[in-house]
Amino acid sequence: MKRSIAILSVLTFLATAGLSGCAADTQTSPGGAEIAPACDRPEWRSAVPLLGELTTSVVYGEIWERPQLSKRDRSMITVAALQASYFTNQLRGHIGRALDENGVTPEELSEIILHFTFYAGWPAAVNAGALAAEAFEERGIPLGQYP
Repeated sequence: MKRSIAILSVLTFLATAGLSGCAADTQTSPGGAEIAPACDRPEWRSAVPLLGELTTSVVYGEIWERPQLSKRDRSMITVAALQASYFTNQLRGHIGRALDENGVTPEELSEIILHFTFYAGWPAAVNAGALAAEAFEERGIPLGQYP
């Protein structure tokens, strides 16, 4: 467990330094969850193979599979954190995962973005709103119906 926490700390540092662990190709975590593509530059896994392995085994294999939080709750937390950090590619992938796999509703996503605007900043919220609009349009979800 200490190893996992240490590895996650390193991944968090790398993500905040702009080296986010976005999945380039759809993969399956050790827990059986599909890891959706979310990165424009797939070569990062070749450049830093251990980072790709840790992303799959620790982030998606251990952290996302822990029973203390539901995947729905983890999706909502992740969307908020990615909105704050302005990681567009990761946010795009996690908005899709939240809608398609983890039971987060469009209304909830809209509210998460609105709520977090005042903690993460206006430009980050506009970016997140644009990505949510793309995800809604791709799924045929009507826009402009959320208070």
